[in-house]
Amino acid sequence: MGLNSTSTIKIIDLLCEGTIEGIVDSEKGIYLDETPIEASDGIRNFDTDSVSWDFRLGGATQARLDNYLDNGTSTVTTVNAEVGSNYSETLNASNEVSNRDYGQGQVVRQITDTDVESFHVLFSIPALFSTAQEGLAKGQLFNATVRLFVYVQPQGGSYQQVFHRDVIGISTTDYQLKTPKIQLPGQGPWNIKVFKKTNGEDDFEISYTDFEEISETTPLATSRGNRVFWTSIIEKQELRSSYPNTACVGLSLSTKQFSSLPTRAYLIRGVKVEVPHNTHVREDGSLEFIEDYAFDGSLHTRWTTCPICIFYSMLTNKIWGAGDFIQSSSLNWVDLYPLAQYANQLVTTPDGNQEPRFAINTVIGDRAQAYQVLRDLASTFRGMTYWASNAIQVTGDHGNLDGSDVAPVHLYNNSNVIDGFFNYTGTSIKTRSTSIRVRYNDPDNFYKSNFVVVEDYDLIAKYGYQTKEIVAFGCTSKYQAQRMGRWMMAAEELDQKVISFSTGLEGVAVFPGQVFAVADEMVAGARLAGRVSSATTTAITCDQTISLPAGSGHQITCVMPDGDREIKDISSVSGAVVTCSAFSAAPQAQSVWSISSTSVTEQKYRCLSIDETPNGTYSITGTEFNDSIYSTADSGTALEYDSVNVFDENPAAITNLTWSFAEVRINNNTVNRITWNWTRGTNGSTIIFGVRYKIGGGNYVETLTTNSIFEIDSLASGTQLTFEVRAVGPAPVRKTSPWTAQTITVPSPDSGGGSGGSDPTPVLLPPDAQQVSIHPTSNDEGNLEWVVPTTWGGNVSDLVVIIRHSSKTDGTGAWADSTLLREVEANTNFAVLPLINGEYLVKFKDKNGNKSENAVSAIINIADAIPRLSQSVRREDSDSPPFQGQKDKVFYSNEYDALVLDGTDLWDDHSENIDDWGSIDFLGTLNKTGTYFFNNYVDLGGKFSVVFKRLLTTRGLLPNDTIDDRAANIDTWSDFDGALADETNADIFFRISDVAATVGDFETEDGDNVLLEDGDKVEQELNTTFGDWIKMETGRYTGRVFQFKADLSSTTVDQTPLVDELGYTLLFDARTESLTTSSGAGAKNVTYANAFYETPKLTITASNMETGDYYTITNEARTGFTITFYNSSDAAQNRGFSYTANGYGAEES
Repeated sequence: MGLNSTSTIKIIDLLCEGTIEGIVDSEKGIYLDETPIEASDGIRNFDTDSVSWDFRLGGATQARLDNYLDNGTSTVTTVNAEVGSNYSETLNASNEVSNRDYGQGQVVRQITDTDVESFHVLFSIPALFSTAQEGLAKGQLFNATVRLFVYVQPQGGSYQQVFHRDVIGISTTDYQLKTPKIQLPGQGPWNIKVFKKTNGEDDFEISYTDFEEISETTPLATSRGNRVFWTSIIEKQELRSSYPNTACVGLSLSTKQFSSLPTRAYLIRGVKVEVPHNTHVREDGSLEFIEDYAFDGSLHTRWTTCPICIFYSMLTNKIWGAGDFIQSSSLNWVDLYPLAQYANQLVTTPDGNQEPRFAINTVIGDRAQAYQVLRDLASTFRGMTYWASNAIQVTGDHGNLDGSDVAPVHLYNNSNVIDGFFNYTGTSIKTRSTSIRVRYNDPDNFYKSNFVVVEDYDLIAKYGYQTKEIVAFGCTSKYQAQRMGRWMMAAEELDQKVISFSTGLEGVAVFPGQVFAVADEMVAGARLAGRVSSATTTAITCDQTISLPAGSGHQITCVMPDGDREIKDISSVSGAVVTCSAFSAAPQAQSVWSISSTSVTEQKYRCLSIDETPNGTYSITGTEFNDSIYSTADSGTALEYDSVNVFDENPAAITNLTWSFAEVRINNNTVNRITWNWTRGTNGSTIIFGVRYKIGGGNYVETLTTNSIFEIDSLASGTQLTFEVRAVGPAPVRKTSPWTAQTITVPSPDSGGGSGGSDPTPVLLPPDAQQVSIHPTSNDEGNLEWVVPTTWGGNVSDLVVIIRHSSKTDGTGAWADSTLLREVEANTNFAVLPLINGEYLVKFKDKNGNKSENAVSAIINIADAIPRLSQSVRREDSDSPPFQGQKDKVFYSNEYDALVLDGTDLWDDHSENIDDWGSIDFLGTLNKTGTYFFNNYVDLGGKFSVVFKRLLTTRGLLPNDTIDDRAANIDTWSDFDGALADETNADIFFRISDVAATVGDFETEDGDNVLLEDGDKVEQELNTTFGDWIKMETGRYTGRVFQFKADLSSTTVDQTPLVDELGYTLLFDARTESLTTSSGAGAKNVTYANAFYETPKLTITASNMETGDYYTITNEARTGFTITFYNSSDAAQNRGFSYTANGYGAEES
């Protein structure tokens, strides 16, 4: 039997500060390399000789884990002495054994350090074996035995045996043996004696007494071994600690079972924290609040997964929390108690079980900033903290336990905010997450990270995947992680609307995290709030004549003298007096009121921050609050929105419905066309029109349009056509007018036409272009070529070519999403154009304005032929917020994330109700032109020839013809992307000055100030003489100062360009200057023929240099440099040299 060295690893793992509940299911909760000591069926995975353990819960006076303590200070003293000797023999002259020495002996050493408490002896056994001498086993190794004893003699005492081991087996290498820890008796110093005892032939399994074929005197010294070395003694001074207030586990692991130190994990019920006294802990660690047992503020200590209680203890505990800085008296359990109730309320999971709404199961094992730890803990219950009234305030985004709506703590309306104005901001819907991945610790996979995914399929269909990944801190439930993802998705939807305003002392009526109400007449579309003039408990005299909104259930809200809001049912209204059910007290004069009904209610916001200003006012910021977010998070239902405006009037019916007939040619086919026209009704709330028609007894085809004209093609003569149209109001209500209908019989071409007196004259539409191609003719220009189809039957001289450009190079450029470059005669068959990477799109247009049905395009995407330096890449759309320059009849649309044309009307121009407006952003008809002045200009510091490349990406838009505006079945739509908005354009212009800029206003070429529509001057900090505005196309221009603007235009009042990308790239050509000259006997100042834009790279080649010569270059700049040659004695010398300067740009005089 071969001997293998074995040892025992003893470890104490510190689990947790404070007293814990314990290890879950004893040995089933201890994992070694992810394997529990005891399986779920009760069978041990490791035998008791291989693994033993003990634990302490973390009490202040807990006992030591003595059997697992192997720590302290150790001193290793080398001995390296053989104990006794190896087996040997004495031979006679006949080479026969005459005497045998079995090697018994002893070694004594002394421990002189009287502070040593225990020791280990380390043995090495390099040879232990006996060899068979005869028979079939001849030459094989068999067992041998050594008997080892250790004795200790204290000062003044006798030897005491403290260790004995019989080592039996085979060893031909250094088998190591370490004694267990041996406690030293008495007082030191101590004598340590190691004794090797032998027992003659009984020590060897192969004995000469058993020989049958050979003589008993045959020599065996080379075929036996029993050597033992005492290699060292390990002296130990113990660290006597019980690790008070720390839960710990002691482990003893045999190296027979583990070849390396295993990973350890413990499933525990962790630190005990303070919880309300009227609770008991459920099996899963959540708290159950005992009914009819009121909370009196007292706490007791329990283990729990309640995040509120853990958060409280982290704030107040002096050992492992922030208790040295925060006193428990600065926290109010009046605020924490409802948070704890909400967190521990059981919710139903998709598998039909129940679990607490919020729970935390985690290990905080690393040192971290207190603020970060507290923020992570608060995130588990959607909490936030702030300091107010000399105390820590904790709040959370939670609903009521009974599911009722959250009552706002205060009311703000236009009468109690500064300037009567609320500011609304938000983010583009395109920036919202459409998919949220929530990471949690999966208990089914050894608490390793796993993910749940929450997706908004409607947003994904529109905007694709925009994925956000978040961490559910301390979460071990996939359903809790799912609820967090749902809440985050809904919160992002609500975060699109952020409100901010300033108020006086009423700013202290709300704290961060609390919900407040807003009654804003600009949102509601009517004044439904104000200040109380006088009041009794049942009659409120308001500061205006009251007109109740539509709907039922009218109520009045007043702020009471104690600051609370009360809501009472309205019984009648007379002028400015509202009669209602009795308030608890009469509202004070100048307090605020608001009126609501089933059709319109106040807005709700959750307070994010409150800032006190030096003048005593308060600035409040909040995000939109929706009571249904909690059911959305818990059960996945959609957010439900209350109506906060009075858009409830039906738009007026259309008038003057007429039709005309024409015969037209489409793709070489002649078809009948009926064109319908109508007039918008007098009610301004119409924003789109619903159209439906049917042919004969067929089904209706239904669609929406923003135009008051509608064409129907390919109608057979004599067919009965029924056409209906109605007006549609604004979202979200989408009120409609009655249908206006006509039924006609489609005439034939020779019948003289139809209503309106139109003649049935055939219309030949322009063809699609053919063989469109672009060919570069220089670095900055190219020829665009096309062919008019020979099969087209019209007059080519009547056609012009419309050439538009899209910045896209992947073939996805669209006619409406491009900018106009040129309109030229079609019969020229080519046009010289600026060479701009992207797609050139071509359509023909006739004298009547009819265009080709399809755009034909050519794409170019080539790199610069010569190297150039990109001095400046300017993107106005990349600023935050975008498009910060001054605007004239244009504005930045947050909805479309683009620069657009503004409406022609101002709010003050409208006396009708706001619900009569077609659009707030695009009020009235759209301006046909508008200008955006870039926020920055370029001063090159000198006059240079530069190349401009424009950065311009646009789309066409009919503001009131979006997918969301369409209510009809998608199968009935005549188009999917909306009516084609191809009457829009945008161009970049710049102008040049050769003189350095100074401060001034933006002026015209004639020296007049450029004025905006409202009469304000365009402000830009430069004052110099400029030339004419130049349309920016790829090309070369010379100047020092460049100023930029963009012109947006549309040929119709219902279309606008959307400018997504706006800017330019400014480039310098590469340039090299070389010259051969001499330095003269001193410093040589070299001035470049033309200054570079920036300091060039300089190369010097010297001639007629002597040994030890060198040169220095100083004053290196874009205009030149200084060179000096020296000899080995550092004296200036005249030497010849050539220089080559490689850079960009050449400054002109």
